[in-house]
Amino acid sequence: MIAEITDLIPVPVYGHTLFVARADTPLVPLRPICEALGLDWKSQHQKLKSHPTFAPCVVMITTHDAVGRLQEMVAMVAEMVPLWLVTIHPTKVAAKVRDTLIAFQITSGKLLYAAWISVRNGLPIHTGKRANPDLFRQAPSLGDWLEHPQVDEAVQLRRQEALLTEKFKAERGQLRRKANAVARKVGLTSRQIDILETFAFWSAPAPALQQASLPFSPTEECA
Repeated sequence: MIAEITDLIPVPVYGHTLFVARADTPLVPLRPICEALGLDWKSQHQKLKSHPTFAPCVVMITTHDAVGRLQEMVAMVAEMVPLWLVTIHPTKVAAKVRDTLIAFQITSGKLLYAAWISVRNGLPIHTGKRANPDLFRQAPSLGDWLEHPQVDEAVQLRRQEALLTEKFKAERGQLRRKANAVARKVGLTSRQIDILETFAFWSAPAPALQQASLPFSPTEECA
């Protein structure tokens, strides 16, 4: 199958530029990945075409090169790229690109998919630089932001923070109710316990300050 694509989105991945096609499905040209890792493209292409898992996910796309000429490229669905890469053992590549291979295996699929989502929804591609603050207002909808993997991660972390805050409030309330119950046994109100707790805090002796060790004796220095 050949799909005509007119635009490739450049994606910075660990000092290399990979690409994902601007299409209904995130298609990733594979040859730039092989070139970044020093892999023999012909043997990798043959392996993919003969593999029952990968072959259905490999397609030919056509795009324009730098001078406007059409060229064909072999591409794969982004979610399958990490699965292909883990079939390559790090010891099978040159030592200088071993760390790059491992990084590609772990994160390239996520970064390529995130870039595809970003461009489709008018969001910034992650480059390590601060995005234009006006982009939040320019996005088509809040739902478009939530499709972005990194935005979703940030939102989930905030939700975890909220859950911890609620847990802290619940535990604090439980302690407060227990203190009030104990106070009522001696005829004190909650307000009176608040006053006594504040007094106890401010009247407690301050902790002794630890004197920093000096490289000389103070008496010797003043002599």
